[in-house]
Amino acid sequence: MKTSYLLVACLAICALMTPVLAQDIPVQTLPKMSNLAFGWVSMSGVDPTLEMLTSFAPASMALRDAGYRTGGEAVTGQFDYSGFLINENFQSAMTALGPGVLRICHYGYDSNTAAVPGIPLPGVLANTNGEAVELSYAQRVGTTILGLSVIPEDSSYIALTGGGQPLVTGNSHTDYGARVGAIFQLPKNLRLGCDYSYQKDHSTTTMSPAITGIPVPVTVEDRYLTRCLTLGASKKVLPRTQVYGAYQEIIATGGALGDKIGDQRWLGVQQDLSNTFAIRVNYLEHGLNFSTQWRSPIGMLNVAYTHNALVNAKSMLGDGDAAFVSLAMAY
Repeated sequence: MKTSYLLVACLAICALMTPVLAQDIPVQTLPKMSNLAFGWVSMSGVDPTLEMLTSFAPASMALRDAGYRTGGEAVTGQFDYSGFLINENFQSAMTALGPGVLRICHYGYDSNTAAVPGIPLPGVLANTNGEAVELSYAQRVGTTILGLSVIPEDSSYIALTGGGQPLVTGNSHTDYGARVGAIFQLPKNLRLGCDYSYQKDHSTTTMSPAITGIPVPVTVEDRYLTRCLTLGASKKVLPRTQVYGAYQEIIATGGALGDKIGDQRWLGVQQDLSNTFAIRVNYLEHGLNFSTQWRSPIGMLNVAYTHNALVNAKSMLGDGDAAFVSLAMAY
């Protein structure tokens, strides 16, 4: 998951107290780093074939495939790193429209204002939040499902404080964003999925004299381009057993960021223990995720737990865990 981008950046700026972060990442990129970590691209999932009643386009056609016409979903979760808490949530509503499914989603995240594990300087606190809105439509064409999403809003905010005084504050806002995707149903219960996201946005960052060494605050504006490619596959190897995997690559360029490339790999298996209850075990970038799914005629309840979340940032964050709950309803 891309959460490590923002947090590692926060830790580095607090530790170094200079205008440049670790790995030559300038301070003014912090709002964009928050957007990369928690914004729409990262929050919209890594498995393009994941089947949920209210999944992301084009997989949202699962609503109609299951015989429903209207549905909604609410998700809430939290990362915990020794008291530095990152809350994430999203809500969606969808309905059958013509031969396909129309969906609207709201995404949000926020953290408390707290010390981040690994900061060697006492009294330095971090806080971030943001939200996004997505409109999407999915439709089946033969054995292929096509999906289109537009993102009219995707904003992020970041603040670092020390000794009760602001060190860095910044905002990132999208100019426009879109995603296209497809799921291909192949023989022998094999599904292939792919999607491509394109987003353009801008940021404004204000740095205090404690960061720049200049007597007055400095404000910097930048523009960025984010592209994301996801490829995945799933297959029922037994009537009650499904395996799946995906690869995702995110490339962000522009402003003082230069080229920022991140990727992740996702492997998992789902076992249906009965017609209503299933368990999943997932491997995501060295972290293990366990989830349970309870199905009823009107919806699904999912509970997920990740041990050693964001292990790529362990050297600075230490050990952290994450827990999420989602409820989907349809009729």
